[in-house]
Amino acid sequence: LYMCFNFILYMYNSFHCLSLFFFFLMIRRPPRSTLSSSSAASDVYKRQGINAEYGGQRNNDMPYFGKYISKAASERLLRYQYKGSDHSLVLKYITNPIYERAVLLFPPWLAPNLITLTGFSFTAISHVLLYFYCPDLSGSAPGWVHIYNGLAVLAYQAFDAMDGKQARRTGSGSPLGLLCDHGCDALNTTVMMINLACTIQLGPTLDSALLWGVSACGFFAATLEEYYTGELHLSFINGPNEGLQLSAFVHIATAFLPTGWWTTPIDGLGVPPNRVGLAALSVGGMLTMALNIGAISNATRAIRASNAVTLSAVQRESSRAWVAATRFVPLLLLGALLTLWVCWSPSQLLVG
Repeated sequence: LYMCFNFILYMYNSFHCLSLFFFFLMIRRPPRSTLSSSSAASDVYKRQGINAEYGGQRNNDMPYFGKYISKAASERLLRYQYKGSDHSLVLKYITNPIYERAVLLFPPWLAPNLITLTGFSFTAISHVLLYFYCPDLSGSAPGWVHIYNGLAVLAYQAFDAMDGKQARRTGSGSPLGLLCDHGCDALNTTVMMINLACTIQLGPTLDSALLWGVSACGFFAATLEEYYTGELHLSFINGPNEGLQLSAFVHIATAFLPTGWWTTPIDGLGVPPNRVGLAALSVGGMLTMALNIGAISNATRAIRASNAVTLSAVQRESSRAWVAATRFVPLLLLGALLTLWVCWSPSQLLVG
């Protein structure tokens, strides 16, 4: 049952699995170097809108049918750089200074992609442990498993930040390195949400599916916003920083809570803590996605207004608001089909 549930969730990230193939092609440090400036945002390999020649805006010439990326855009891909901003106070004053010193412990020959995959392996091991002890996303696991889960989340966060620092330190950053980093982030979106659903004992229910769906949709919306704006913008409180730290705290705290605490209704409220947490995450996720969609809408208007002369026909079409909206259709269609399947599955995948 649990394996079937996992299969449903992993279908969303199936195309990201191809990035792991490219990872093995990039294990050794490539000779190409990158510029030294960078945002401290998620500290992945540096990116920027590939069309600096179009006023700094992203070159939205991805055709809807035919080749995934145009010939002109593929040529500019070699000059692709990271551009982003992260206003997290925790990152600025606590974690980033630690990462800046810790990355110096890595030998110069260590490939940044190996750091990326090592970070992913921490949460993957957590996934295996929880599958062994809680195969149906409910029940109890030993305290040391929950403590390891929390530390694994923090380790993933640290390694995800330090891979980009290692790339700049050794001059080995590349767009392909970004693909590996972002691909692992996408896979971790599923892995960590399943782990969290297991820790707070949501079970094989629609609540677990909702927890994953909010996270996956948020990741998708943030990535699409970056495509149109050319920048990954993270606010004072965001998922890659405070969100992961809160998740780690939940895992570690569970090790010291009584068995069944997450499913015991709160006095006076009549709702268990896991449902309260799910509601809070859902509201926060939907608000964040609303901001992402607003930024996409503003970006499409700005692109058409500032590049009315230089934009090609494909670029003008891609920058239309309705075209940007249709890019959510595959995600929504997949979510609808998966919901129909799990709700009316002959094998009864869900229990509530």
